[in-house]
Amino acid sequence: MADWIDNLDKDQLENANLIAEEAKKAGIPPNLAVSIAFKESNLRHQSDNKITTSKKGALGIMQLMPATAKGLGVDPTIPEENVRGGVSMLKRLVDKYNDYELAGAAYNAGEGRVDRALRSGNLAGLPGMSVPVGFSQNLPVGMQIIGNYFSEQKLLKVAHRYQQVTDWHARSPGL
Repeated sequence: MADWIDNLDKDQLENANLIAEEAKKAGIPPNLAVSIAFKESNLRHQSDNKITTSKKGALGIMQLMPATAKGLGVDPTIPEENVRGGVSMLKRLVDKYNDYELAGAAYNAGEGRVDRALRSGNLAGLPGMSVPVGFSQNLPVGMQIIGNYFSEQKLLKVAHRYQQVTDWHARSPGL
């Protein structure tokens, strides 16, 4: 694990071990789960006899939002349940994205934000398609056609029609 692991106190080490064991059961890298908990809560379930709570209301070691915890069927105020819920959610994200960095980003920033960033088209999440329009210094130049929500069929027709009236898709750059 990282260097910071050497500087943990007894409570943090106990929490790190709890998370690592749950991660092993879930089949995800313990370092991933422990690192996320360290970033989320500094591996602390409570501080000054109060449960660790973020500015947005996330609770405990794994910083679960109350609605998320309810959906996972765990009580976020109980350390073992908080960890079980957090690791379960992380496992689902790892399986969904098949990428540890994306899973970590989704755990921290929210799945919806990561999904929107990954959508093809544009940052607004609208359907988009690139079509060739020429060359500049022997490099291809494209144009992006963007449609309204749920207008993929119309977008494909527009792109297909453009392809029928131009021949850019068939050209190669001069070398």
